[in-house]
Amino acid sequence: MNDLLHYLKLIERPINIAIRTRRNDILNKNQNTILQWIDSALKKTTNKKLIDALKILRKDITGEVDLIMVTDTWKKVKSILLGKPEEIKRKEDQRIEVRETTANRMDMPVQYVKGVGPKRAKLLNKLNIETVRDLIYFFPRDYEDRSQLRRFDEIEEGENITAYGRIVDVDRKEVSGGRKVVSALVSDGHGIIEVLWWGMPYLYNKLGRGEMILISGKAGVFGGRIQITNPEFELGEDFDGINYGRIVPIYPLTRGIYQKNIRRIIHSAIKTYVQQVEEFLPEYVIEEESFMGIKEAIESIHFPATISDAREAKRRLTFNSLFLLQLGILRRKMKLLDKKGISMLCEDGLSIALQKTLPFKPTNSQLRAINEIKNDMMSERPMMRLLQGDVGSGKTLVATISALMTVESGYQVAIMAPTEILARQHHRNLNAQLSPLGVRVFLMVGGQSDNERSESVMSAREGEVGIYIGTHALIQEKVKFENLGLVIIDEQHRFGIHQRAELLSKSILPNLLVMTATPIPRTLALTIYGDLDLSVIDEMPPGRGKRTTIVVNESERERAEDIIVSNLKEGKQAFIVYPLIDESEKMDLKAATYAFKKIWLPKFTDFGVALLHGRMPKDEQHRIMADFENGRVKLLVTTTVAEVGIDVSNATVMVVECADRFGLSQLHQLRGRIGRGSDQSYCILMRRDNITEVAEARLKALEQTDDGFKIAEEDLRLRGPGEFLGARQSGIPDRVLVAIIEEPQLLKKAKNYAERYIKEDPYLKSNRGALIRRYIDEIFGEISDHIVS
Repeated sequence: MNDLLHYLKLIERPINIAIRTRRNDILNKNQNTILQWIDSALKKTTNKKLIDALKILRKDITGEVDLIMVTDTWKKVKSILLGKPEEIKRKEDQRIEVRETTANRMDMPVQYVKGVGPKRAKLLNKLNIETVRDLIYFFPRDYEDRSQLRRFDEIEEGENITAYGRIVDVDRKEVSGGRKVVSALVSDGHGIIEVLWWGMPYLYNKLGRGEMILISGKAGVFGGRIQITNPEFELGEDFDGINYGRIVPIYPLTRGIYQKNIRRIIHSAIKTYVQQVEEFLPEYVIEEESFMGIKEAIESIHFPATISDAREAKRRLTFNSLFLLQLGILRRKMKLLDKKGISMLCEDGLSIALQKTLPFKPTNSQLRAINEIKNDMMSERPMMRLLQGDVGSGKTLVATISALMTVESGYQVAIMAPTEILARQHHRNLNAQLSPLGVRVFLMVGGQSDNERSESVMSAREGEVGIYIGTHALIQEKVKFENLGLVIIDEQHRFGIHQRAELLSKSILPNLLVMTATPIPRTLALTIYGDLDLSVIDEMPPGRGKRTTIVVNESERERAEDIIVSNLKEGKQAFIVYPLIDESEKMDLKAATYAFKKIWLPKFTDFGVALLHGRMPKDEQHRIMADFENGRVKLLVTTTVAEVGIDVSNATVMVVECADRFGLSQLHQLRGRIGRGSDQSYCILMRRDNITEVAEARLKALEQTDDGFKIAEEDLRLRGPGEFLGARQSGIPDRVLVAIIEEPQLLKKAKNYAERYIKEDPYLKSNRGALIRRYIDEIFGEISDHIVS
């Protein structure tokens, strides 16, 4: 029964958040995970009514989610558990009833807002606007001052102007190529301007001589006359004071939605619903910071009286998000501090024995990180620590010593790797290093035989002390750890937030060490992983050879081939990496396979050449990797499967084809596969002609520095925090991530005020605390249970 309740609780979290926030997308995004939980729950019950209800829930969650139906079915599941079964009603009048009860509420579907409707709602959905709340919190990207009208005889070329006059003539014509244009001459009594609308022939019948027209656009000059092309405009009877005569918001839109339409829709929504927005900030915060009230801030960010008002509104609303995020993080930390973890002895016998076998000494950074981890594991609270270090900085040694301290204390260790290739590599390396010390290392991956896997699963269940290495297989329901003391997650950004939570549920609060080779600026890291303490390895092990990065044009390919040949003749090895992008995966695989057969195999047959990509059978991948590691293959042609974890110290050359298609951090991760020994190494970035300025900047940055943290800062600057991190990694909205980077002082204030408030209401149980919890759900959606649970 406990296992059943465990899965039902996992299912309940995203459903409850979706119901509270009226956001279907939360269930759509987590569909596969929820379906896995439902399947696991079905295996844990023999109650026919519950089985039937869960099967209906599974059907409801599959495909495009109808939140009303999911809500009904989930009520049925809960009523069965409580011993009060009731029928599931699926009537059209229920949908009408739900719509009526949500009227005049912030969570009402956006299609019911005045001026929207079903068709426009679909376009708004593309902008992640699902509800009234989403609409009101869809902030402008810029503003345009249309408060002052310009006389026609004062307008100059290149100005963005707002002008008002009378239409004196209208014409239409078709120019070469079949393009249609409507033109109008407009006079204000001081001068005449010409207005052109391309591709909108219907306007000819809408524009009438003698009508007054308000125009906003960029002025040009043609034939000695001021000319405005495709401006926003309103005819006299349409004037509403929303699009003209004021500071006007400019929104980031999608095709099919126009600025003047979205302004009217948002203006209508604010007028109708803003009074339902509740103030949640403590009075002392508002007074001490001279903040606007929340209602005034929402009105002013959309329709400010002055640009200064817009800035103040943005400051208040940005603070809201940062304050709520900091409160959630603090709450999460407090809950962990309240719970008892596993206090270990952390003796050094095994780690000292391991270090004696190494040809080098740990760096000061590694020793500092080891000490921080040791102190955590000796305390009575569970360790939650992020270990951050550049590619090749020695994170694996720190993790291995942490694992040995755990094993020596009598507990099991689980290491979760992002790919099966890396999991097997960890297993081979650790088994070779640790079996002489009497430490057992187990492997759990999807490609194992049933016998191999069942032995590891049985050992974990029976509590055999050792190190268990795997991928997502480690969180499958068959794997139960009897005595789990430490969980190590390698490359955190490759795992979803739910997977991390489920792994931790395998034992009573084991220690957690998260490793990442993706450098993230400290402020961002402390916020995104706010419930984790941070250890940074900021120096490289001594004795590494120099690594040189060279950007080469296609026309200089022979230069790259010469470097490869000279290194292979010296007994070294090389990678040739081809891009593999989801949108063009079939074409990319074809290109890599073609290049292998036509270019690399004929030229380098004598050295031993092999092709490796993720679509190959697992056993073939493992055979090729083993051949490369033991030197039988000297030249490996591969896709970005090489990005994470392949560790061959004899590899001294990497050629990255179409390097301009890769991201900056991704290229840095790739080149980290070479230069791991004492020899000079070369990373050659092959670029195509006519690449974008951003691609040029990426390649230039890689040529200029080998420092992962500097690379990360440049990548962050070029891409912005949302794309840099990936939405699925952090779960934090882009605008909040931007604020973390761009508003460090406001972030600091938000943290201080959050610490002050949490002392007053540590469990967020007051009326204000309950309201704060609701706002956290609204802003952070699917991750809210993880930051405030």
